[in-house]
Amino acid sequence: MSAGWVAGAVRARAMARRRLGAGGARALAAAPSLADALLTLAASPYGRYVTPGQSLPQAQRAVADTLLWNLRVFAGWLPRGGGDRLRVLAGWFEIANVEEVLRSLAGETSEPPFRLGGLATVARGLDDVRSPADLRRVLAASPWGDPGGESPGDVVPALQLAWAERVAAAVPPARDWAVAGTALLVARVQFLGGRRLGDAARASSRRLLGSAAADAGSLAELGSVVPRGARSALAGVGEQEALWLAEARWWQQLDLDAGRLLRRPRFSLDPVVGTVASAAVDAWRVRAALECAARGGQGLEVFDAIA
Repeated sequence: MSAGWVAGAVRARAMARRRLGAGGARALAAAPSLADALLTLAASPYGRYVTPGQSLPQAQRAVADTLLWNLRVFAGWLPRGGGDRLRVLAGWFEIANVEEVLRSLAGETSEPPFRLGGLATVARGLDDVRSPADLRRVLAASPWGDPGGESPGDVVPALQLAWAERVAAAVPPARDWAVAGTALLVARVQFLGGRRLGDAARASSRRLLGSAAADAGSLAELGSVVPRGARSALAGVGEQEALWLAEARWWQQLDLDAGRLLRRPRFSLDPVVGTVASAAVDAWRVRAALECAARGGQGLEVFDAIA
């Protein structure tokens, strides 16, 4: 066992304690106003970026920035193999950056990019993009691969499913999460959004879920043919509108699995993956809590259902 893995595992457990937790997020959601919630959050582990006076979008972005900062610091404690896997797990932030590039190219207001540092794979290339064709070329030459088109409807699902493939291949403890997430994404795009996946995204879904799932003609059929590890994600979802509950259940399962990985008494990849998953769940929960607080604490029953 290398000293790097020992240090990484110790750091992982310390980082896992730097979160608000379910109870803290619930209290945040019950705050009478966003201003009150921000005062609480600014004094928490999210206080590096969250400050009083922020708007809801600014505060939610600050929560994401805090998560990314922690991942960047964490990566410095890991041996090379652990850092490479953490780069794969951090792919969500790079996808978010691509989405902002697409908004900018469409003439819409866009957010500044997340600064991934050593976790980036195409950061400089994205800075130089001036057209959808440029973006496609940059992605095709990167670990993301050719998205198979230039429109947001082609690019974003292709990247999301390419990310799921990369996670499933490079991070074994996270494979089931990636496969279940793929089933939910396919369901959302094809049966809730009413859009057919592009060729690149469709190819990824075939590799992750199998041909029968990729060709499913209904939500019920999809739920019956996805791999066993993904069936629980779609269990009981009889209506397309109920997908949001299935997605919430995915996060809840992620939280449970993260706790199990963190409890394993080994200096290995398990506590590293458990820490990343636990931190991601906490950030997701806190962002949802802020939205509830911005409504004066109304909608707590919805927060309780998802968190």
